[in-house]
Amino acid sequence: NDEEKQVSKKKLLGEAKDTVVITTEAMIEQVAPKYQPSEVEITQRIAMPDSSRDLEGRLDMITEDKKIVDLKTGRKSMSQNDADKMTQLSFYDLTYRAKHNEAPQELVIEQIVASKSGVKLNTLVTQRTKDDLQALVNRLNTMITGLEAGVFMPATPGAWWCSKNFCGYHSTCKYVRNN
Repeated sequence: NDEEKQVSKKKLLGEAKDTVVITTEAMIEQVAPKYQPSEVEITQRIAMPDSSRDLEGRLDMITEDKKIVDLKTGRKSMSQNDADKMTQLSFYDLTYRAKHNEAPQELVIEQIVASKSGVKLNTLVTQRTKDDLQALVNRLNTMITGLEAGVFMPATPGAWWCSKNFCGYHSTCKYVRNN
C-alpha cells in the first residue's frame, strides 16, 4: 500500500518476521495451553435445504469439551459485537451441527493482537441460535440461486478484500467509488 511504499522492502520484511515471531510465541504460551483439541482441520459436507447445491465447511479446531476455536491475528482488537455477528462463526456452528448432530458448547475467537504497544490476547466467546443459523441458510440459499443465475454480488463496502491491495479488479470495479 502507499504507506508501505515509503519504507524499504528490507525493513518491511524485518517487521513482518518480528510480528510472526511474537504472535507465534503468544500462541504457544497463551493460547495452546488453554485447549485440548479433539479434531483439527475438519471438513464436513453440509446438505443445504431448498437448494440444488451442498456446501463444504472446514473447522480449524474442535476441543474435547465441544468448543469451536478460531485462531486469528490482527492489529486491532475485535469487539464482542464483531464475534456475535460474524458470519464465519455462524457457518462454523452450522458445520459442527452437520457433523455432530448437536450444537457446539461455544464458539471462541482467540485473537492475538500485535500493535506498536505490544502483543495481547483477545478472547471472545459467543454462541448461535437456531434463528441465527436459519438466517445464514437463507443467505446461503439466495447466494447459490444468484450464482446459478450468473448474478455475482459485490463485496460488502469496507471489506478488507475489496481494496486495491487485495483485488486485481478494484481499479475497474463499478461498485467502488472514485476508481
